[in-house]
Amino acid sequence: LMLAACGAEGVTRIVNAAQIYKTCAVAESDFSSEDMRVVAPQAADELLGIDGVDGSFVLYDAGGTINISARSMGAINVQLAEKTGFTDEDAEIIKEALRTLFENDSSSARPDGSMEVVRLYWWRHNCKSGQYSSAKVHRCLHVELKESVAQAHRVEDYNITCDTLNGLTPEVYDEY
Repeated sequence: LMLAACGAEGVTRIVNAAQIYKTCAVAESDFSSEDMRVVAPQAADELLGIDGVDGSFVLYDAGGTINISARSMGAINVQLAEKTGFTDEDAEIIKEALRTLFENDSSSARPDGSMEVVRLYWWRHNCKSGQYSSAKVHRCLHVELKESVAQAHRVEDYNITCDTLNGLTPEVYDEY
């Protein structure tokens, strides 16, 4: 797949802005582009090429929704956490980073206060293999436009619900 010149420049821009924490590279796009759904995954792939990086996360805005493109060399998972040095404290740092993602953050593409995390669901399984597949956990979360709303303009225009999974209750951080 060939990227347009702006896409290739976008990949480079994201990769150059990445922060390295232990064996993870984390980057946030400070720009919007029609091809972000191509650019962000390619940047995540590029970040895996950095010496010592076993996992990469690229956060980006697409149509007013925050997306994460993540990649792994297979070394970052719950089963291998002890071997990679990833701890519960590291998980707490990632959770807090997601919760406060847009605090004191602005750019030309995203004026101060224009983006916010309004709700964060955080699941912690009770065993290393997980009680449920990630797909099942993801499918239990629903974001639907309210019937009375023709076009959404704010978070209150949506019904956000989470189905119950026996023995797996998420922590919910509500910011609005």
